[in-house]
Amino acid sequence: MLYRLLSGSPDFTLNGQVPPVTGSLAPADLTQLMDDFTQVAVTAGGHQVNYTALEDHLQATRQDFYAGLRALDLAALVHRDQSLAFWINLYNILVLDAVLTFKVTRSVIGLSQGLLRFFAKAAYMVGKQRFSADDIENGVLRQNRGHFLARKAQFPAGDPRLAWVLRPMDVRIHFALHCASQSCPPLRVYEGSRLSDQLDLATQAFVDAETYADVVNGTLELSTIFHWYQVDFDAKGGAAKFVLGHLGASDPRHIWLQDHLEDVQIRFRQYNWGLNAARTDAPAFP
Repeated sequence: MLYRLLSGSPDFTLNGQVPPVTGSLAPADLTQLMDDFTQVAVTAGGHQVNYTALEDHLQATRQDFYAGLRALDLAALVHRDQSLAFWINLYNILVLDAVLTFKVTRSVIGLSQGLLRFFAKAAYMVGKQRFSADDIENGVLRQNRGHFLARKAQFPAGDPRLAWVLRPMDVRIHFALHCASQSCPPLRVYEGSRLSDQLDLATQAFVDAETYADVVNGTLELSTIFHWYQVDFDAKGGAAKFVLGHLGASDPRHIWLQDHLEDVQIRFRQYNWGLNAARTDAPAFP
């Protein structure tokens, strides 16, 4: 109930006032747009965004992008990897665009953003259907499992957006989606032609950077992502087993965890929801 009360308007979209054009957006166009973003506004490593530079860049491309999305025929996404890359890139672009549109200055979560409203309110019209960030993540990419606070399917029975749910779910998407916050996985450009390799690299990099083993106390400290989406990782044998599979065989954490997999205690670090604004952009985004 709380989740529903704090969710955004079911009608608002960032591109709702832009009429569709004759030529629609192609998946390659979205990949190029994301690549342009990373070139002009994302710091090396993908963790920080210069939002002033991003806004300047978007000024020249936003209207065409908005119109192309409204003209898009999702049925043209016939290959799974192509579809998966499209939705990951679209989610990441949507979140960045919404930060600018909603004039976020400190965090996408909190009283200034209506607590949980950001990811429900941030939305595009794609073809003739509305997709919020929540819809893309929890409906399309997570096999319609729904937000972890809602405890129900994202798309109800009969919803036409069910046609675009990707099955089976690829749990590696959790390390590709960027939520404009300090603790998020870094921003990267994803391409259908080499998507699996890219997702492997993203997953391994995140696990390597965010896994801490306390061998004295027998605890494994992980990102809260593993807690929020426990049901997804349980399908892969649990968080500890998943982490074990993505640490190098010679990594001391791998060697220790392999011997303590059955009795390890897992702890989750507090998530840093501070905006991922680059330091060069700090005066505009305090």
